[in-house]
Amino acid sequence: KWKETDRIRNLKSFARIDTLTATFAKVMKVIFYFIGVVIALNILGFNTKNLFATLGIGSIVIGIGAQSFIKDVIGGFLIIVEDQFSVGDFVRIDSVEGVVKEMGIRTTKLESYKGEIHIIPNGTITTLTNRSRKPQRTAVEVFVSYEEAPDKIMGFINDILKGYSERPEFLSSEIWGVTRFERLGYVITFVFFANWGDNFTLEYEIREALIKKLKE
Repeated sequence: KWKETDRIRNLKSFARIDTLTATFAKVMKVIFYFIGVVIALNILGFNTKNLFATLGIGSIVIGIGAQSFIKDVIGGFLIIVEDQFSVGDFVRIDSVEGVVKEMGIRTTKLESYKGEIHIIPNGTITTLTNRSRKPQRTAVEVFVSYEEAPDKIMGFINDILKGYSERPEFLSSEIWGVTRFERLGYVITFVFFANWGDNFTLEYEIREALIKKLKE
């Protein structure tokens, strides 16, 4: 569900075009609806010029109520212009993270791991982290008994990582070494880099392969 099966959607240009197209379609829909309402009022005999003049009397009240709407629209416009994120990116907005499912002129919709849909007004976005634009670093910790030699365990880890070096989604790796001491043993940490989405699958596979190797 979280890994896009169509590889072309991993292209940054495709995601940006998809986002711009969807946003443009929504803006045009709002414009056409507005024009349609005006035409319908004219057909029904309402004088739209007088109507707009009447609305002008309460423009201050309307303006106050529309401030948040305008702020959201401007925020959405800046997100697109600055290319902060696109549909399909995995982002963290303030305290919420998930995949960008939809970008509107006023709100952004995120889908979390649990399948929850979070609707966030664009004007309220203050802190944004985009994890899809660069390879993700995944750290894996291996708990080892003090009876085992560190260089021996790191040799096993190196063998496992070499086996994944030919995989296109596996970009690079590095063994940090002993990073922590515990009461019953020590911890060896290694890291690898992969694009978002691939990193989850690779982490589970590498952990499983390492357990099998250590059992042998």
